[in-house]
Amino acid sequence: GELREAVDGLGAADGPVLLCGDMNIDGLSTNQDDEYRQLMDVFSDFVDLGAEADQPTMCPDEEINELAHRYWSAEPNQRIDYLLFRNPPASWLRVESVTRLFDERLAAHDGPPTFASDHFGLAVKLEVLDEQPAAGLATGASKGSPAG
Repeated sequence: GELREAVDGLGAADGPVLLCGDMNIDGLSTNQDDEYRQLMDVFSDFVDLGAEADQPTMCPDEEINELAHRYWSAEPNQRIDYLLFRNPPASWLRVESVTRLFDERLAAHDGPPTFASDHFGLAVKLEVLDEQPAAGLATGASKGSPAG
């Protein structure tokens, strides 16, 4: 629907696109439901870069993230933050790594260490290739698993 139309309007259909954010759809392999499958059907030409590591980004356990626990204590661990990447075969980019960030307490200016958010962040490191790769080598992954 709307999200796909907005993404398609951002750039050339044959160019790389990185869609990232809090989708509030649980993609954790143990919790996946119809919403996640619908998301990946709509973005069938994208790779879910967090699927392989399958780490939760929202952990409301008091021992893991007290901020998430404060707001979502009745919820299970979930993977609701995404890096969806479309990398056409003729692309000049390659995924080097995908990392979960801010999953440890940070020193506070005035007070005890705390988390940056009730969610953990995600980062992707992309390599800019010197030469255009042969078809199929730029992503190095199948749908639903990270490239690299």
